Amino acid sequence: MEPLESKLKRALEAQDPAEDFEARVMKRIAAGPPEASGKKGPQRAGDRRPRPARRWGGPLAWLFPQAWRPAIVAGLAMVLLFAGLLAWRGGQERRRAEQERLLAERARTELLLALEITSAKLNLARDIMLDPRGKRREAAPENR
Repeated sequence: MEPLESKLKRALEAQDPAEDFEARVMKRIAAGPPEASGKKGPQRAGDRRPRPARRWGGPLAWLFPQAWRPAIVAGLAMVLLFAGLLAWRGGQERRRAEQERLLAERARTELLLALEITSAKLNLARDIMLDPRGKRREAAPENR
């Protein structure tokens, strides 16, 4: 066994109480709570009662008086709500910008296709106007 495990095992072993343990317990039960017997507090460190949990205590308690606490909580809730709305709005803007980019890319592709088709038609028209020997045909005279 490792040293830590053996120490833990020894610490958690069952131990017999001291000989006067029962007498001390019965005496304290008979005496009642410390307030009734006139005692101010526990006499030994092991007899301390747990304190109720202090809320908003500590060195900064003066900074947040009791009356301000609901306002502070409400303010923090508003800040969190506002931050969430800003994040949601930013996501909406990114999606809208992405959609516009995709539409612009599609329009560009369609424009390039239209220019390619126009170029092919213009080349065909040019080829018709030129005779096979590479000379330009004369345009037909207009009727006056």
